[in-house]
Amino acid sequence: MAFEMNMLKFLSLVICFVFCFLKNTDNQDQFNLVIINESNAQKYISMHNDFFIFIHSPWCKWSQRFHTNLIKVNEMLKYESQSNYLSLFDVTLSDINILKDYLPSNIDPQTLTYPKLVYLQNGLVNDIYRGMFDVDNSYLWIKRKIQKNSLKVTLMQVFQTKVKFDKTSFMFFGDYSPGNSNFKVFNKVSNEIVSTSFYHTDENILFNYLNPNKNFTVGFFKYGVLNDTLSGNITFDSLKQFISSKTTKNFFDKVNEESIQDIFIQRNPAIVFFCSKYDEEYIFYYRTFKRIASDMRTKVQ
Repeated sequence: MAFEMNMLKFLSLVICFVFCFLKNTDNQDQFNLVIINESNAQKYISMHNDFFIFIHSPWCKWSQRFHTNLIKVNEMLKYESQSNYLSLFDVTLSDINILKDYLPSNIDPQTLTYPKLVYLQNGLVNDIYRGMFDVDNSYLWIKRKIQKNSLKVTLMQVFQTKVKFDKTSFMFFGDYSPGNSNFKVFNKVSNEIVSTSFYHTDENILFNYLNPNKNFTVGFFKYGVLNDTLSGNITFDSLKQFISSKTTKNFFDKVNEESIQDIFIQRNPAIVFFCSKYDEEYIFYYRTFKRIASDMRTKVQ
């Protein structure tokens, strides 16, 4: 009897384990990138107005790293119920030439070296990502492609979902009619700065919740939490200065001859690490400096 009870307990544990494994696998699969090849590329590309293809090789370490990050980006986009698709194209399994019909005539598919994230709009290549292979930058790049410039938000729930994953975002509060000079400025700035999310609203449900006294024009949000505000009439320069003060990185910017003078003038104080990539001690000091800079940035934020 005791043996039978133990067997039942053991079988129950096995069943629970299998169920949990399958559930986790399902959750993983729903965020994985769509795999495209010769047989389905045309179907997916023609199906979606905004379509992203990650060209990669499983043997490339940079491809592996970016692939992992894009799965995280895909998860964030799915939580937002975005209708765009992120897809995966393995150059070791499919012929890159199947993309030839979707590329401009002056681009040879063979020149699309991996890893490469390609954006197609209405079936044609619109842009190619050239930023850092991390979650934040690739997410913002993708989001700005599907969001374009400032985005009207009408419901509190929609707003909370959208800004939940925004590291930094800005919202214009008020009438966004063509005659509103403040909104004209906001819209112009939002078109120039592509690394940040911009929203606008005059809906009561958002106005009353986020700006009940209607005493500011632009709100600055960090991961969905109101962090600072800009009041009154805004100018192009004042809004850009406000945005710059919130989004300028204060840690570990690589600089060259053209930008080093600006660093010294605009950043006070500024700490610069001078090094030679040919120096044997470079890697040790480089890693130490980067870690200290990261710690300082965390404390500042």
